[in-house]
Amino acid sequence: NNILMSARQVPELTKKRVQVIASDSPAQGVAALLAFNFEADFETNTAAMEEAIGHIDTAEITRAVRTAQVDGLAVSEGDIIGLINGKVRSVGSDMQEVVRDALTRMGVERHEIITVYYGEGVTGVAANELAQQIKGWFAEQEIEVINGGQPYYAYIISAE
Repeated sequence: NNILMSARQVPELTKKRVQVIASDSPAQGVAALLAFNFEADFETNTAAMEEAIGHIDTAEITRAVRTAQVDGLAVSEGDIIGLINGKVRSVGSDMQEVVRDALTRMGVERHEIITVYYGEGVTGVAANELAQQIKGWFAEQEIEVINGGQPYYAYIISAE
């Protein structure tokens, strides 16, 4: 993607030591940032940040903008779709059903923390109601809700 290609040019443009930590989702990027330790050396931080990315699974929930066959699933314009780590794995007409199916397929019960980033078209009230539903489905996991403000995805949900 264009962002990664641009980022990979930065080391050639500066005399500072730079390492690009490539992530596939904003949630992975956040995990990498949280793994950064100001007291650690460059190599230790690079390794810790790359390792943190590997522990994150991500579900992205949005509406289909056109009718198509995607990742082997028939998707109609307006359907709610759930992508798991970048691949469409769940399609339906009910937001909560698609979220539950996506999280189940993601194996969220293997993780400790579920973070719900809600997008610009979603209210904080709706996001917290969804978080309560998720807690009902997956009672053992800790749930966090964050206003992500993302424009195209109603929800980006990470599990770590």
